[in-house]
Amino acid sequence: MTTSDEDRAQEAFEEGNRLFEAGDFAGALAAYDRALESRPDHPATLANRASALNQLGRNEEALADNHHALELHPDDPALHYNLGVTLSNLGHDEEALAVYDRSLALRPDDPDTLSNRGVALERMGRHDEALTAHNHALGMRPDDSRFHYNRGVTLSNLGRDEEALAAYDRALELHPDDPVTLGNRGVLLVGVGRVGEALRSFDRALELRPDDPDALNNRGNALCALGRNEEALAAYGRSLELRPDDPGTLDNRSNALSGLGRHEEALAAFDRALKLRPHDPGTLNNRGVALAGLGRYRQAIRSYERAIRAYEK
Repeated sequence: MTTSDEDRAQEAFEEGNRLFEAGDFAGALAAYDRALESRPDHPATLANRASALNQLGRNEEALADNHHALELHPDDPALHYNLGVTLSNLGHDEEALAVYDRSLALRPDDPDTLSNRGVALERMGRHDEALTAHNHALGMRPDDSRFHYNRGVTLSNLGRDEEALAAYDRALELHPDDPVTLGNRGVLLVGVGRVGEALRSFDRALELRPDDPDALNNRGNALCALGRNEEALAAYGRSLELRPDDPGTLDNRSNALSGLGRHEEALAAFDRALKLRPHDPGTLNNRGVALAGLGRYRQAIRSYERAIRAYEK
C-alpha cells in the first residue's frame, strides 16, 4: 500500500468515526467501507464497521467483521467486547456471556463489559448474578445512566420495586430525556398502584418519541387503570396503527371495550388476538368475560376451561 493509500484509508476511518458519533450510521458504514478498500485487515476499522452494522440492525454482517477482527488480534479485550454486543443483539446470550468473560479475563475492571455481562445474565434469568455485575460496574462508574437503568431492570425482576424505582429515578437524573427509562419507570409505577405518576411518565416518553407503540400501549393500560377507557381506546388504536398485529395490545384494547360494555367488539378483538396467540390463557379468560357479558354463558365456560388448560400446560 502506498503512503497516499494509507492516508486515504486513515481519513476515511476518521470520517467514519465522526459520522458514527453524530449518529449517521449509514454514512459511517460507507466511510469504513472506503477505508477497508485500502487496508482490508485493519482491526479497528473492522470493529467500528461492525458497530455501525449493529446500529443498522445488520447483526449477522457485524458478526463476520467481529470474527475477522479477532482473527487478527485475538487478545484484544475491546474486540471480544464488540463480539459480545453483536451476539447479544442476535439473542445468543450464553455465547455473549462467554465472550464477555474472555474480555474481562484480559481487562478485568472494564465497567461497560461488566454492565453488558449483567444484561446477558439478566436475560438468562440469573438475576442475582446480574445484580452483582451491575453493582460492580456502578462502583467504577457511578454516574452512568445506562448502568442505573440496567440495575433497575434487574431489581424489578427480583421484585424489589422501590429499589428499582430509585434506580430508574437516578438514571433519569443523569439522562432526563430517555424514553426507554421513562417507559420502564411507568410500567413499574402502574404495578405499585401509582398510576397517575405512571401516566405522566408515559406522556413524557411520548413527547420524546411520539410513535412508540409500546409507550402508547402502556399509556392505554394506565388510562384503563384510571377508568378512562375511551382515552385508552385511542391510545391502543394509535399503537395498533403502528404495529397492527401485536396480540398484547389487541388484548388490552379488548379489555377496554369490555369495560365500556362493548362486548361484541371486544369479542371480535379477542378472537383476532387469539389467531396470533391461540393458547394464551389471559386472552382466553378475558374472552370468557366478554361472552358472559353477552349472556352467552356456555361459550364463556368453554373459554374459561380452555384458559385453565392453557395455563396448566
